[in-house]
Amino acid sequence: MIFAHLGNGFKGYYDVLTQIEFLAKTKNENTFIDTSSLAIHLSGLLEESVKRIGSSRIVFGTDMPLHLPQSQLSRVINGELCLEDKEKILWKNATMLFSQLKEET
Repeated sequence: MIFAHLGNGFKGYYDVLTQIEFLAKTKNENTFIDTSSLAIHLSGLLEESVKRIGSSRIVFGTDMPLHLPQSQLSRVINGELCLEDKEKILWKNATMLFSQLKEET
C-alpha cells in the first residue's frame, strides 16, 4: 500500500507530518508514502520523514502533470540525506516493490 502525496492536505508545517505519524504507527512494513506533493519542498519535511519512518518506506513520485519532475527530483537529490537514503527513495524501494508484485502474479 502506498500513502500518496507526502504532506498532502497541510494547513501548517506540523500538519504535514500527520501522514508520517500514522505511517509510523502501522505494524505492516509494506506500507509506503510517495514524495509527490508540493509540501515536499517545505524545509525539513523529507528529512524529518526519513528520521521518523526510515528511507525504506518512502518512494519517489512526481505528481505529473501538476508538478515538474525536475523539481521533485531536485528536492530528493539536494536533500540533507545520505546517499543510501537518496538511492532508496529514488529507485531501490520501487525496484523492490515491483519485484515483489511480479513474484505474486
